[in-house]
Amino acid sequence: MDLDRLTTSLAIPPESTIVVLGLDLSDWGRVLRLPCRYTTPTGETGAFALVFDDCREMRWRLYTHYQGETPALVDLAFGTDAHRKPATILTDAFGLSLLYGEVRVIHPPEA
Repeated sequence: MDLDRLTTSLAIPPESTIVVLGLDLSDWGRVLRLPCRYTTPTGETGAFALVFDDCREMRWRLYTHYQGETPALVDLAFGTDAHRKPATILTDAFGLSLLYGEVRVIHPPEA
């Protein structure tokens, strides 16, 4: 879905592999930051972060079968900001749905 929009904004090929390195919550869960890394088909790598601001509701599902360390991003739908339609993030380790105020792609990521 919006995975193509993400790869376009990062100026990387759509067939690039994106992995989620972690999940950082701040301001009591109002800000969700997903640090990520990509690898293009030619082996180029880079880092970025997806940041969801003004989060109000999150639903988290872990997949117990997953045994890896860095889950690959499988699908992404930004939904609609201003808390109108939830964003959904699907990896091979977890699924996340959240209502948010706005989303930012930070490339390169802030420390």
